[in-house]
Amino acid sequence: MSDRLGPETKAVIDAIRATEDMPENPQLGLWRFERIGRTDIYRVYIANPLRYIIMTGADLTTQLAIPFPHRWLRIHFYHTTNGGGVMPPPLSNAYLRITLRREVATFDPNFVSDELFCEFNINHHIIQEQFGEGWEYEAGVWNLILNTTATEFVWPLFYIQKLKTVGK
Repeated sequence: MSDRLGPETKAVIDAIRATEDMPENPQLGLWRFERIGRTDIYRVYIANPLRYIIMTGADLTTQLAIPFPHRWLRIHFYHTTNGGGVMPPPLSNAYLRITLRREVATFDPNFVSDELFCEFNINHHIIQEQFGEGWEYEAGVWNLILNTTATEFVWPLFYIQKLKTVGK
């Protein structure tokens, strides 16, 4: 029967099979990986109920371990004031710095950074970037480095695609 399936149908079946070994919505450290339907796409966000990072006024590094080969699709950051306890808090236009990178030892034993995104002096409250093909990486740990005014909130949201591994 599989001989009669078209390439699009085979691709959908392969994508579903590639995610069968992972729980539906695993939490890995601070991060929740929420699978979107029965696809190989995951929405990744802070797992605590409020889903934001409270800023300190200095660089704040959070690690995101992605346990499978993956493709970055989109990243979103929402920047708000602390709002004095009001939810949702007011949007912020204070300057924000965002760096998303990983350390790789492939070329140099002293480690080299592989930077996915780095922007300084952002004064928008919603930051979005789209990726896609060509942004594929092996499993590994990413460092999210944020810096903005103390007590403000940054709400990171990522969309990644789990890539099929050879032999599955």
